[in-house]
Amino acid sequence: GKQYAAVPTDTTFNQSVASVDVGSSASELASIPSLQQETIDLGGLVEDQQAYFDAALEYEVDPEIERLRQQLAESRAKLITASNRKAKQTEIERLREENLRIQSQLAALGDPEGDKYRGLEEKRQWKFRRARADGSDMIAVVIGNRSYAKGIPMVHYAHNDAKAMKQFALEGLGVPEENIFYETDATKGETEGIFEVVLPNSVEAGETDVLVYFSGHGIPVEGGDAMLLPSDARPYTAQTTGYSREISRFAPSYVC
Repeated sequence: GKQYAAVPTDTTFNQSVASVDVGSSASELASIPSLQQETIDLGGLVEDQQAYFDAALEYEVDPEIERLRQQLAESRAKLITASNRKAKQTEIERLREENLRIQSQLAALGDPEGDKYRGLEEKRQWKFRRARADGSDMIAVVIGNRSYAKGIPMVHYAHNDAKAMKQFALEGLGVPEENIFYETDATKGETEGIFEVVLPNSVEAGETDVLVYFSGHGIPVEGGDAMLLPSDARPYTAQTTGYSREISRFAPSYVC
């Protein structure tokens, strides 16, 4: 015959829906565990939480810990990047070696299939006398165009020529590696990038010696000039797609 006001909650103190059989006796209700009184030390709980958050805040704002954590994250990112780059380069070299091996076998077949692979027996090392003079102020541009667009025959030994010249620039002339701009099968865009962007930012007028070596196709044009052909050039558009051998025509500030 009595009424009791209550707000049922679950163990996380969120309100919940509860149902009670109205036919239950008072003794039966008293035996339901969810209705048993529970005492919580709220004061101790608040103190524990405050101590935890104080420690966490102190940890977060410590500049040395933050610096070390940031350094660790950057080091891990660099390690992953370097590992991926190394794995990619290893795979590139493996595929290149396998490709050359198969092409060498094709070259041995002779005409008509094997002829286009002639000249792929690469020579890897040449012996040049070491430079006596300092070549640190020299810039070398080395281009070997072997493969051309459809309809233009290959220049079978152009890659070997370029490799030999690069090694000669390093050893015979003493040009630093970073001063050598080396390209194989360079397109018009890549060629223009070297001569119109890279070189102007790398040479000092009247001071820098520039060596330009090109192995590939060339074609004469009107006016007595001869144009060097990028790998994506067409013979009938050489006047616009080729590059003049007269360096002063496109780079008047260079001293070679």
